[in-house]
Amino acid sequence: MAMRYEQSKEESGELLRLAIPRMARHPAAFSPLSYAVWYEYLAGINRELAEALDAAEADRRPLDDQAVAQLYRSHIEGPQAAVVNRLESGFDGILKNLGAYAAEFGSQASRYDDSLGEAGRKLGEGIDAAGIAELVHRLVEETRSMRGSVTEMEGRLKSSRGEMEGLRQKLASAREEALTDALTGLRNRRGFDLAAADILAGADGAARKCSMLMVDIDHFKRVNDTYGHLFGDKVIRSVGQVLAGCAREQDVVARTGGEEFALLLPASALAVAESLAETVRRRVEQGRIRRLGSEEAIGGITVSLGAAQRLPEEPIERLMGRADEALYASKRAGRNRVSTDRGGPRASAA
Repeated sequence: MAMRYEQSKEESGELLRLAIPRMARHPAAFSPLSYAVWYEYLAGINRELAEALDAAEADRRPLDDQAVAQLYRSHIEGPQAAVVNRLESGFDGILKNLGAYAAEFGSQASRYDDSLGEAGRKLGEGIDAAGIAELVHRLVEETRSMRGSVTEMEGRLKSSRGEMEGLRQKLASAREEALTDALTGLRNRRGFDLAAADILAGADGAARKCSMLMVDIDHFKRVNDTYGHLFGDKVIRSVGQVLAGCAREQDVVARTGGEEFALLLPASALAVAESLAETVRRRVEQGRIRRLGSEEAIGGITVSLGAAQRLPEEPIERLMGRADEALYASKRAGRNRVSTDRGGPRASAA
């Protein structure tokens, strides 16, 4: 299971230092719940919680213990579980309603069928003109009633289809959130693994001829130590934005952990991966990132990259391993460069 918090001891210490004055502004006790709320807010890993807290501070609403507990329950304790519970409840309600509709319609249809059978028997026994007129009038009324029931049933089914589609969209949104890295908005490792498995399971050229890039921010610990861990988070987000901007629509981009990223390039020769890697490297090197609460823009951020092309029937783990080896070759050669694993005998060995 993926850890909820990936911050180091030093990062956590800085977040604690920043959280205490925030907590002191409000009447809520210095409780673990209150600390968790402000920790996730300051770490920038919980967008919905941040929006709720920003709104509370904008309205100058003091946060007491009850308000903090509500924020914790709504945005930390189990938003995914809450979504699942709502979806289950929604589906259950729709199914129950459809069952009631079907039973009611079935009863109406049975009564109509009985009426038709009775009319047939009476006609078979022979009746006079007045009786026929009365029978026809009654059948017309019951047919009109049955038509109304059919129309109502169609409306209820249409409404239920709309509700089901809404729930389907919420389910898709919940699934996407579970596969997304909160800090960068890219796929997380699980999201990457699932997307890669889908691509490699395909029978087309996308699977047979795909390439991989591994990316790591250079001297990231030094960046954190010099400018602070919140600036380090901003660096991670900025590099993620560069990667997303350079990738093509079919490429899979993910933050796989810490300051590390991966890109899977379907139907792409090694030369394509090398070209894209160089574009990423150059854009990161040329970028400048503004410090929080300051006009100062910091440059000199660089990344090292490793590229590899998939060998026949090669598992994704081995492909990532070769790209990672190429990445560390870039590190050893001085960083801020692209290195390539060309799949020699060592890499292709079992």
